[in-house]
Amino acid sequence: MSKAKASAQTDAEQPAGGMLAADAATTAGSCVSSSLPADLVRVVAEQEGVPGAALPEAVAAALASDAEYRLRQVVQEACKFMRRNKRGVLCAGDINAALRLANVEALYGFNFPTPMKFQRVAGNKGLYYVADPEVDLTSIIERPLPECPRDVALGLHWLAVEGVQPAIPQNPPPATTSAAGEGAAPPPAKRVKIEGTEVEPLVQHVLSKEMQLYYEAVVQSIRGTEEATVAALNSLQHDPGTAQLLPYLTRFVAEEIAGNLRHLQLLFNVMRLVRTLITSPHLHVEPYLHQLMPGVLTCIVGKQLCENPTDNHWALRDYAASIISLVCQKFGKAYESVQPRISRTLGGVLRDTSKPLTSHYGAIVGIASLGHNSVELLILPHVKEYVAQLDSVPRSEKSSLEVGKVRTALLNAVGLYLRCSSSVVECGKVDPALARHYEQLEELFGDVLAPFVVHDPLAQQAPPTVAAAPAAPVVTLKKLPKKQGKHVDWPTEEASEFMGE
Repeated sequence: MSKAKASAQTDAEQPAGGMLAADAATTAGSCVSSSLPADLVRVVAEQEGVPGAALPEAVAAALASDAEYRLRQVVQEACKFMRRNKRGVLCAGDINAALRLANVEALYGFNFPTPMKFQRVAGNKGLYYVADPEVDLTSIIERPLPECPRDVALGLHWLAVEGVQPAIPQNPPPATTSAAGEGAAPPPAKRVKIEGTEVEPLVQHVLSKEMQLYYEAVVQSIRGTEEATVAALNSLQHDPGTAQLLPYLTRFVAEEIAGNLRHLQLLFNVMRLVRTLITSPHLHVEPYLHQLMPGVLTCIVGKQLCENPTDNHWALRDYAASIISLVCQKFGKAYESVQPRISRTLGGVLRDTSKPLTSHYGAIVGIASLGHNSVELLILPHVKEYVAQLDSVPRSEKSSLEVGKVRTALLNAVGLYLRCSSSVVECGKVDPALARHYEQLEELFGDVLAPFVVHDPLAQQAPPTVAAAPAAPVVTLKKLPKKQGKHVDWPTEEASEFMGE
């Protein structure tokens, strides 16, 4: 077959790829048809051991026609591979691919990177051969040996760290802004030496144009109207494609809180954004908690969070306290140091007498949001001294409002402790720790604690009775006798507001 194709050349010194491409063009639609001569079939037959004179003319013509059909079929399939590879010159690799497609053994020894050139045989116009250069073996022997190939080894390196590609030799270098166009990564920074150690800077993360527009729309919505804020928060809550914006949103939260400590509505919108980031099922905020929590704690224990002291900044502190409760519930098991660090911060603010009452209010509601165990550890040991400190505050219109809010928050906290602690104590049994705390709290607060108690911690166990029908349980609260000393009167309207009466 290869000899038949070699003999079909019509131009001297023409490359094989050009010959096959011309043949393919002829088969594609040219009106001029060519056929292989019958003498070619006789030559091939003689090489295979069949006498050419014994081959009839009709048989040789039929074999020549069939060989031409097969050649055209192979060339047409090879041209498809050529066009698929975006090339204009047919090469031996395309012929081999076409032969493999037809389940025919490929040609060996012709797969060169450059097209082969055929030369015409002297005295024969239709016969060509491939010129093989003569090689001097002496020059090959005297040539120096090539380098020994390296052994196969496995190396590890970081492709990206938290979405940022390190600028190391194993990673592709980032393209410059001028070469790559808009949205390309900035050029890598130079290495910095710190204490004798050369530090490789990280490549900055770049957002696409669409994500930049989306981020700007979210920021404007948080700073805008209520309708725009609700729409932006709903989009962040349910859109799974906003994970790339998480580091930018956490930085936005920190910057907005630090620069707008007197803008109450904006702080409230930012806290709503924080809650959306935490509750979204598509975002993983664990690596960014250390950036979010300082801002949340600032909205809890900040000295002044509004321009006018009469504004309802208490609601902002309550909402921020619910966020830290959510954080501890969602991430407390995976990160055991989160709740102790928050408790340590809030407890330090509460014990600091130089802090204003607004900060004390935030510390109390924050501790209460962490549960009754936190109240028992951080508030109850100091509740008596703190109540005396509240009584000694000079009264004015502003201080009276703050004292009333702090007392309501303190009643909320101790009531939470009594309600949760007494609910786990079996009726008729006495918990010594609960009884001791209850006696101290009743001395300070009086009958206001009654609605918070499920079972009376001071009630003694009733003696066993003779078999009788079980009666419905009656919740009672034992009152202690009045002791000598000053009794604290709590604001009736504030306590009833908290208890929902």
